[in-house]
Amino acid sequence: MNEPILQVDIGWRMNGKAARAQFGLQSGVTALIGPSGAGKTTLARILCGLEEGASGSIMLDGLALFHRTKSVNEPAHKRAIGLVMQENALFPTMTVRDNIALGSVMSETELLPIIEVTDIARLMHR
Repeated sequence: MNEPILQVDIGWRMNGKAARAQFGLQSGVTALIGPSGAGKTTLARILCGLEEGASGSIMLDGLALFHRTKSVNEPAHKRAIGLVMQENALFPTMTVRDNIALGSVMSETELLPIIEVTDIARLMHR
């Protein structure tokens, strides 16, 4: 198995309690699944650079996106991490295809595996 391209070892405070995530990911789509209040949204926001106050590190392809002790904290727009929230966050005047293309640097061919694994091909024209 190849080395993970994303390596995460972070901690944060949530509702007065310590939370921690430590894992490695290969390239592709990842889903965070768990009960309400478990910290999924906070973790996703930390990974994307939208949440402050974490400790530890987030490494992408060996480069630090976030490293508290080294004072590294790349802004969200410089991280190659996308976030799709559960809530309706699409522009209603655009199709699903146009909404995806708006924030993507990937070609349509590169997006096809993601469209297939998320089973949204039938929705692209909406």
